[in-house]
Amino acid sequence: MKANPNIGKTVSYETYQLDVERAEKAPAARNDILAKRFGLPMEGYTYYFTYEETLPHRKRDYWQMACALGGDLSQGDDFCSFTFLFPLRNGSFGVKTRNYITSRTLNKLPAAMRNKYEQFMDEGSLVVLDGTVLDPMQVYEDLDEYIVACGYDVRCFGYDPYNAKEFVERWAAENGPFGIEKVIQGAKTESVPLGELKKLAEDRMLLFDEELMTYAMGNCIAMEDTNGNRKLMKKRYEQKIDAVSAMMDAYIAYKRNPEAFE
Repeated sequence: MKANPNIGKTVSYETYQLDVERAEKAPAARNDILAKRFGLPMEGYTYYFTYEETLPHRKRDYWQMACALGGDLSQGDDFCSFTFLFPLRNGSFGVKTRNYITSRTLNKLPAAMRNKYEQFMDEGSLVVLDGTVLDPMQVYEDLDEYIVACGYDVRCFGYDPYNAKEFVERWAAENGPFGIEKVIQGAKTESVPLGELKKLAEDRMLLFDEELMTYAMGNCIAMEDTNGNRKLMKKRYEQKIDAVSAMMDAYIAYKRNPEAFE
């Protein structure tokens, strides 16, 4: 009562109880609830997606459908991710991802992790290229062949500028400059799209069917400041979240180019 003089007057006990339960069940919303309901501004890290939100959906193809592409090439010597977002009629999004590592990265993996990666390779969401460092042109050519083979109609492309210069220049030269969006990493850019993607995931409206996407979403940790601004943590190299980062880039490009999808 001392800490919350509104209890039983402007706010019912049930409201507080429901918020406490929600904070326990949805770790991503915990800091927000503590700040807004209990006046405790918190700064910290939370796993962003709950287990239920990371469960894959049934297999689907998106042949000849319009999509936004997101690219995260920042781990050039290790991991390179591309995620396709297909806007669907009911407000949900189809999701497909294509990721690249080098044979050196694969060979250095511990046994349990290697089994996981081989599962991703079997489903086609992970491609291993020979060499020590990924060649952006080799990645470009494989991705281009994959887009043609799947019949995807890429309308816009969002990218993290770090380590992406060669790839983006070639993309612009071959596909035209329209719809190419630079996505600067940080809470200022990421907070709103991350919040919207979280709501879509909660409502099971991100329709992914690949284990690699489940894995990346399960690894996502968001850093939240005292103002409630969020950004993805990328420092944990062994726990890959690049496919989610690329999905966010695709989502931002989609939001900036609504006319391309009319």
